Amino acid sequence: TLDYLGFNKVLNFDTDAIPYQNVLEYLDRFPDSDIIATTGTFPKNIHSKWGFTLCMGVLELRNSPNMKYFWDELANMTRNKARIDDQVLINHILNKHNITWEFPPQESNLVMNENPKLLINGTTLHGYTVTALSAEKFCRKTCTRDTSHVIVHHPWPRQNIDKRLLKTSWETIVSKTSLKSIEVLRAISNI
Repeated sequence: TLDYLGFNKVLNFDTDAIPYQNVLEYLDRFPDSDIIATTGTFPKNIHSKWGFTLCMGVLELRNSPNMKYFWDELANMTRNKARIDDQVLINHILNKHNITWEFPPQESNLVMNENPKLLINGTTLHGYTVTALSAEKFCRKTCTRDTSHVIVHHPWPRQNIDKRLLKTSWETIVSKTSLKSIEVLRAISNI
């Protein structure tokens, strides 16, 4: 488990998930969540049941006592299997653990991708909690992409947004600054 390895959190990004803002600060807005993920539509059987799925494009797994059940199930489901899709696996674990999603009033029949401001929390029968992030800040394929997003997947080349991690002037900034540590990283990056 994460505790055994000494980690409090593990953050996963797809290689095409481009941060436009500080993702860690944004995810820290959900201190009670054990799993935080963007939303998607795959696997289809889970999407049909919930109206959305968790997408592994941006995923944070946190250390908590209740997550032991998640990690045990993950180990059981992957034992003796050469390959299994991470998104299929995690969504099926949540489904198997009877997650109950708390939809906002009057919105229980809405599909996540059709309502970009919707943010949904859920709790499993083992007590670990999950937050499904809205498409408003975590853009995949269904939004108008701009710098107000925290993450953008598959940035379009014709967008007028600098998608590089480092500013083009990073060498000049480094050579002329007295900043140290995280401050110099903030100064030279586009996030």
